[in-house]
Amino acid sequence: MKKIFLLIASFFIASLTSMAQDATTRDYSDIWKRNKYFKFVYPIAQSKATGSALEKGKYGVAIGYGHTFLFPKQPLWGLVKFGFDANWMDFQYVKYHNYDSAGGNLIEGGENFLDKLGNLGRMSMQIGILGIGPNATVAPFSMMDNQARFLKASIYFHYQPTVGAYMMSQDGDFESSFAYCNMFRFGGNIRWKMIGIGIEGFWGSGKFKPLDLNGFMDDEDDFIIADKPSKVKRKFASTRLYISLNF
Repeated sequence: MKKIFLLIASFFIASLTSMAQDATTRDYSDIWKRNKYFKFVYPIAQSKATGSALEKGKYGVAIGYGHTFLFPKQPLWGLVKFGFDANWMDFQYVKYHNYDSAGGNLIEGGENFLDKLGNLGRMSMQIGILGIGPNATVAPFSMMDNQARFLKASIYFHYQPTVGAYMMSQDGDFESSFAYCNMFRFGGNIRWKMIGIGIEGFWGSGKFKPLDLNGFMDDEDDFIIADKPSKVKRKFASTRLYISLNF
């Protein structure tokens, strides 16, 4: 039994040594050369301010652009690289369902185009720049001599400094509030050459001025407009599905 164990261990060590030697002599540049990305994102979003009802996204869109810096030049065991993402820009727009003071749905818009334009309801926009965070990427089939060698998978975590806007359009009136938001992103993707698909969580919060059209709940959950605080914490959370172009 001991001899069998030593034989298996020797074979395992020899295999790792062979992989390491092959990794130092083989050219992997064609696999790892596409490190810039542009993302087209569909967010499934929600938002909630302190003392107000949860608002669920009706629809939304987001885009992002960045650059991944991975090390070392030759991948570990020919398979793995570590580094960080510089997420240069991230923009997200979300339109929320309309709610009345009791938390029920309102009828969207009005009878004609102008009525609908003056009753767009609740919206948010978030513009992030210079986000950064760690990235780990593996190319599990890099040793093969076919098209599967270009398949890569990554996981990442980012901190994204963001300027957020929360807006309301109701009965022809429009109000907006702006705040700095600390946003975070955790996700992963699978890529083959230029094309990738991924999923990520995107969440964070900021302190916004309450809007007159938004109302506010007191401790007894009664809807009031007067005596609102100067600022309230608004949380944002999205599950984001995306397609990426890598170049």
